[in-house]
Amino acid sequence: MDLSIEQKIEILEHEIKNLEYGKQWYSNSPLHSNQLKRTIQMNAYDNRIQDKYKQIKKLSKS
Repeated sequence: MDLSIEQKIEILEHEIKNLEYGKQWYSNSPLHSNQLKRTIQMNAYDNRIQDKYKQIKKLSKS
């Protein structure tokens, strides 16, 4: 069963919310105090979030 474009976009939006929550948790966590590691991880979250937005944009054009 194939998902509709709207369903795919809804899933991507949910994944973005989860990534943003993870990024927020990670940025506030005292367990991750090494600044370089934190910066690398925050950039990884940003890249993954941007990738999801690009996927939504691509689906929206279809």
